[in-house]
Formats: sequence, C-alpha cells, structure tokens
Amino acid sequence: MGRTTLFETLRTSGLRGIFTRLHDGFIYRHHKRYNRQFDNEFDLDTEESIVLDSLDFEHPSKFDAVDYEATPIQIVRRLIRQAKLDPKSSTFIDLGCGKGRVLIAAAQAGFANLIGVEFAKDVAETAQKNLRRAIGTTDNTNWSVETIDAGSFIPPRQDIVVFMYNPFGKSVLEPVVKWMCEHSAAGFRVEVLYYNPQHKNLFDNIERFRSQKFSVSTRFVLSILSWHDAAWYFSTHKEIDDAEH
Repeated sequence: MGRTTLFETLRTSGLRGIFTRLHDGFIYRHHKRYNRQFDNEFDLDTEESIVLDSLDFEHPSKFDAVDYEATPIQIVRRLIRQAKLDPKSSTFIDLGCGKGRVLIAAAQAGFANLIGVEFAKDVAETAQKNLRRAIGTTDNTNWSVETIDAGSFIPPRQDIVVFMYNPFGKSVLEPVVKWMCEHSAAGFRVEVLYYNPQHKNLFDNIERFRSQKFSVSTRFVLSILSWHDAAWYFSTHKEIDDAEH
C-alpha cells in the first residue's frame, strides 16, 4: 500500500478507514497463505475465482447466481467443527460447491457421505477432479457432484448438514429452504452452516429452524479473520425435542 493511498484513505475516511484497509490486507494475506498450502497438499485448483459470465452455458438461474469465490479454508474448517450432527451417519451437502474445497474439508473432518451441488458443468467437473485427487475412491467416503439447480435438488433420506457460501439470491434460496423444511418435516435433522448469509431472514422467519450460537472462539475468528459473518441453524422437531427434554 503506497503513501498516496494511505494519505487518500486518511483524508476521505479517517483513521478508521486506514485501520479497515490494513485489516483487510492482513486477512487477505493470511488466507492466501493457508489456501495455497491446502491446494499444494493435493495439487488442487480451488483458489482461483470464476466469473460466471465468462462460462459458455445458459441456465434459468444463472442471473441469480453469485460468481465463484472459494471460502477460506480456515473459515471452512472452523464452521464445520461447529456441526452437531454425526459425520458418520449424516450427509454433508455443499450447495454451490464450486471447485470442491468445502467438500474436501468435510471429508477431512470425518464426514463419510458428501454431495456437491453445482449448476455450472465446467465448475462441477473441476470439483470432481479435485475430489478424486484429494479423496479418491475409498470404502470410507462416498462422494458425488450433481450438476443441478439447488432448488431442484432432492436430498438423501437421512440427516443432512448443508453448507452455503452465499451461492445464489433469494429466488433460488426460497425453493431450497422449502425442500429443507419438507426434509425436516419428514423426520430428518437439517443443519445449516451459512457463510456470508445475505438472505438469512428466510431462515429467521420460519419456525422450522432455530438459530444456533457459535462458540466464543468461532465468533472471535469470524470477527478477526473474516470479511463476512456466518449463521448457523438447526431444524426443530417438536416430538423429538420434547422427548429429549
């Protein structure tokens, strides 16, 4: 950051503006280091961003999708550790899985069943290639990447942990929340980890989901090492909850 930039920032935004710019630069360099280490470990390609308009494909939901930007690996691991559901008996689902970074981290955290949902075929193929390199084909981990619109996805009939990094707008998220509610009503637990929750009101405004509080350490990490907030939800099951209490 040059002197002119610092001076201009001080003149237009004051000391708070300088602090914000320095903090943003620190976050960027910090995550760049760990993201590069993650990719180099398995010779992966998960770091580079993708502008969806640069991809030659048409889809009704393309207008409401968000360009691909990988979740910082340290943030991913921190959020996944918060999950309550048993990783051996539930399925981890990444909606808008991009190049597969979150799915690989979930496998490393012990999840035995993984599903990535990515509507852009070229990006989904990159995710599959990365998963083959990092996880391969083993008896301990089952994974797939489905090239489908998230709103049309049908979850497996078991408890699910759903991860999202603000992958799409409200028009796509509304049907997603609908099938989550239907899945919960069918008797399955649904846990949602929502990073950069631009449309968290869709969860806050329904009784089916209850907001969860992150641990103190996770809240600290999000405040210091993240540009974005995160939200955590767990489906409510009155009959089961009453029995547990």
